[in-house]
Amino acid sequence: MGRVEPASRTKVRTARPMAIFLGAISMNLGIGATLRRPFAVIGATGALLAACGEEAKPAADAGATTDSAASGETTAGETAGGGDTGTAGETKPGGDAATAGDSATGGDSTITDATVADTAVTDGVATDVPVAIDVAADAAAAAPTCEAYCKVVTTHCSGANAQYKDEAECNNYCKTLGKLPVGTADDKAGNTIGCRTYHAGAAKDDAALHCSHAGKSGGNACGTWCDNYCHLADKSCLAAKQELDVDTGSCLTKCKALKDGGKANDAAGDTVQCRIYHLGVAGTDEANAKIHCPHGKIAPAAGTPCGAAAPSCESYCKTVTSHCTGANAQYKDEAECVSYCKVQGKLPVGTADDKAGNTIGCRTYHAGAAMGDQALHCPHAGKSGGNACGTWVDNYCHLALANCTGDDKLYADLAACTAAAATAKSDGKPNDASGATLQCSIYHLGVAGTDPAAAKDHCPHGKLPGPAGTPCATAPVAVTKEVKTTGANTFDPAETTINMGDSVKFTTGSNHNAVEVDEAAYNAGLPTKKTGAIIDVGFGATGTVKFDKAGTYYFVCTPHAAMGMKGKIIVK
Repeated sequence: MGRVEPASRTKVRTARPMAIFLGAISMNLGIGATLRRPFAVIGATGALLAACGEEAKPAADAGATTDSAASGETTAGETAGGGDTGTAGETKPGGDAATAGDSATGGDSTITDATVADTAVTDGVATDVPVAIDVAADAAAAAPTCEAYCKVVTTHCSGANAQYKDEAECNNYCKTLGKLPVGTADDKAGNTIGCRTYHAGAAKDDAALHCSHAGKSGGNACGTWCDNYCHLADKSCLAAKQELDVDTGSCLTKCKALKDGGKANDAAGDTVQCRIYHLGVAGTDEANAKIHCPHGKIAPAAGTPCGAAAPSCESYCKTVTSHCTGANAQYKDEAECVSYCKVQGKLPVGTADDKAGNTIGCRTYHAGAAMGDQALHCPHAGKSGGNACGTWVDNYCHLALANCTGDDKLYADLAACTAAAATAKSDGKPNDASGATLQCSIYHLGVAGTDPAAAKDHCPHGKLPGPAGTPCATAPVAVTKEVKTTGANTFDPAETTINMGDSVKFTTGSNHNAVEVDEAAYNAGLPTKKTGAIIDVGFGATGTVKFDKAGTYYFVCTPHAAMGMKGKIIVK
């Protein structure tokens, strides 16, 4: 069907160029929604001017419009149908919409941020086809901003998932405290506003998953914990020349050693999350930087918010008595443990990170690890440290110098003590109270710390080598003595004294033997052999007997007992 051009459209074409020109400007400048909106208004105003210059069509024009639409004829920038696109191309009859590049499809479109409404012009009939601005598309393409991010995150992350108290707090963190890098609108990772904005938007469908990623510290998704830590360390502290124990070159490496078991926004605890929180606050101003930068150190001082709590006897004893029980118990109860830790053992505190060394910190670590393996870790968590929390020598000399002083002093200094302990045997068990070992000496030196009276009794027991007659005395070298029979019907010698562990070699003539008897038979000169006798050497024989038990052992020559041929062994 041919195209019908009513004569009345001649005037329309003389008035529309300005509308088209102004609309094209607003569409093509491409400088963002903020600058485009005024041009949309101008474009709409141009449409009104076009309407004013057009005459009303006669009724027959309606048919012409129908023919034109049915023909399917379009030109550049046009939409043939119930509504044409008012662009820098030829417009079609049937309801022209003077817009900045938006297509009118026969229905009303909402005008965005414009004050002009219902300005569409037709050939003789005005219909409501408003000017539409594509603000959403512009916002998506625009660089991320703190304002847009904060509006979204405070909308989608609320209640238990809230990351900020309100938009104001968010904007303050974004711009001032956190100094967040902008990034791009496409970011889904990295320490940027763009990434946080993405996760804040995604939080609409899954707040539990995405809100933490959209928060201050990025939740290990918008940058790793260490990315965020090092960014804040640089911006809040290093740039302000505040106290910190890292630099930009070493920060990431040192940060990897930090514990990351905390939660975002934690203000206390030995974790990277706590340090991130304080470095953020440090960005507020110089006064806060002076206070909070030290809290954000890799190794903050003990007792500060992010510093490891100093080990204590109470904490150690609660753990060791809970995890080391039964055959693996190191103490009778918590009270005994605390008393040893503070009084008898005078244990050095150490640090919460200790896994070796004669410290409370080391024993606390092993007491905790004992929950998984008592047999391995409980001895290390005990009084003497089990050669893991300090060597045997370390523990021995600590106690010798700490508990044996004044008249009870054992060594002039640490060097003298170490030299004495270096050659001592250490094959006993922790808490041994006897035996010529370091373990026995450590036990007695611990008891010596109870009070002055205990020191007088037990310091000598702890001396190396152990004095004879003391619980930890060095075992004497075993000896063998000899007893022989004589032609005069006697034993030579008739009495022999030895120590436990020593032996006696008996040598008898052809007419003599040696048989053990009890004391009564010995005194009566009777040859009655003792039940369980260990001395039983035949005629003209040689036999060696070892004596492991203290006491007096009696023996006789059976044929000559009544004649007084007898002897005895005294074992000490």
